[in-house]
Amino acid sequence: MSKQNKNNKRNSGDENKKKDYRRKSHNIGTVETINSLTGIVKTTEHGNADALSRLPVGEDKTFDHEESCFNINELNTPIDAEIIRQHAKNDPILRRVYFLVTNGWPEKLMPQDADLRSFFNHRFALILNNNLLCLQTEYNRVVIPASLKQKVLKLLHDGHWGVSRMKQLARQHVWWTNIDKDIAQLTENCDVCKIANPVHAREYLSWPEADRPWERVHIDFAGPFCNSMWLICVDAFSQFPFVVQLSTTTTVDTVSALSSIFSLEGIPETIVSDNGPQFTAEAFKQFCSKLGIKHITTAPFHPASNGLAERFVRSFKTAVQKNIDDGLSLKFAVSKYLATYRAMPNAEGKSPAELLHGRPVRTLLSQLFESPRKHLEASKRKMKFSLKQPVFARNYARGEKWIKGVIVKQLGKMVYRVNTSFGYIKRHVNQLKTRSSSDLSSQPIFEFAPNFINATPPSSSQSTLMPSEERSTEVVQLRKSGRIRKDVIRFESDDFRKT
Repeated sequence: MSKQNKNNKRNSGDENKKKDYRRKSHNIGTVETINSLTGIVKTTEHGNADALSRLPVGEDKTFDHEESCFNINELNTPIDAEIIRQHAKNDPILRRVYFLVTNGWPEKLMPQDADLRSFFNHRFALILNNNLLCLQTEYNRVVIPASLKQKVLKLLHDGHWGVSRMKQLARQHVWWTNIDKDIAQLTENCDVCKIANPVHAREYLSWPEADRPWERVHIDFAGPFCNSMWLICVDAFSQFPFVVQLSTTTTVDTVSALSSIFSLEGIPETIVSDNGPQFTAEAFKQFCSKLGIKHITTAPFHPASNGLAERFVRSFKTAVQKNIDDGLSLKFAVSKYLATYRAMPNAEGKSPAELLHGRPVRTLLSQLFESPRKHLEASKRKMKFSLKQPVFARNYARGEKWIKGVIVKQLGKMVYRVNTSFGYIKRHVNQLKTRSSSDLSSQPIFEFAPNFINATPPSSSQSTLMPSEERSTEVVQLRKSGRIRKDVIRFESDDFRKT
């Protein structure tokens, strides 16, 4: 089919539709029929007028005039001095302020003038400038009528600045009663600022203070730190810490580490932790349930709720790293940190160790105030054996089981040094027996010398030789190495040109 035929067919169809429409319109006939078809109702048959048909009241010229005026001010012209003067004339409070500024303020306000209190407090700074009421400070601030406050607030909040910047801007241009309060309220009610601004000031509530040691403990993981994970356990009452190094942080390892801590200090009443998978697992719940422990988990993504453990984690990493930088190994760095932290006194002068265990720990610093222990002289002690007393000493070498000897020194309450034919030996009282002194062999074999270890051996001519043996006078010749030694050539280097 050609294009021309298609156009002719379309035109013929449109003509047929027009003829059908004229035929139907001609058949409708009466007005009632038309009204019934179109849904039109007579005026007399109307009920209460609705807002879509007509207003139920007559013409309101004031309403139309105010709406038109405000629309023009809002859309077409900015607020200028002339607009402020016009609105000030219609403001009853500002008219009275204008009059008082011009004619003088009274010494005291009457009770019926309470609404002028804020203006009265600034009466010495209020002036008229070009018939505009201004508050004279570092800048001349125009006093805004009540009808223009919202528009001026929008101008101050243009750009969605915060309360501080809006107040700074207002202090250079405008003023009215309670302007700071209105600025703060506008910012608080702005949905755009609420969504875009950072989170409001955070609120914290401290945990209730523990009444006794090991009542509540806070636990957390630190790491990875130094290629390991560290389980932190801190007592809420004393802040006494326990640190366990772990290779993995599974629930089994966590329960095992806590069990080792509880075996030392007992079972706490409450455990506080975050929502880590180790602490929310069913095995950990069963562990706490069997031991009668109340387990409290903090709010998700809010580590400050477990602040005691979180703060200790940070100090633990910092201090241990300092000790490592000081040349200590990881193991000694952790030990030194725990030893010093547990002995460090708090603001009340009590250390964590003293609060938990009820006694101060002995440290190198505490020894500065200790008196040195006075060792009692051997002669003042009650001795089972006296000096130079002949005894039999137990022999653990080859030969006789009991050998003869002489007491030369008391080393302790139960330990003595004995001079025997084998030399000086140390024996307990249970390893000594008394021996008759009538035997001539009971004479001392060696004269006791306090520094007997470093003492030179007696010469062969002395009378302290062993009675049963004679000192050998043979001189032992030391073997000399036959290795050829080359002389050391100092301050000279080999000739590098030699091959």
